[in-house]
Amino acid sequence: MNMHGSRLDFHAIWLCRLQTPHNKLKSLTRKHLMMLSRWVLTRTS
Repeated sequence: MNMHGSRLDFHAIWLCRLQTPHNKLKSLTRKHLMMLSRWVLTRTS
């Protein structure tokens, strides 16, 4: 029982660790896309 609980905690920690950089990457890519679209608009107009 104890082993099972610790294993679940371990997975939860890993999920949290994996999720935070992913969210940061998402926001970064969104910012980059916004900058790129603006740059393209300024170039074409």
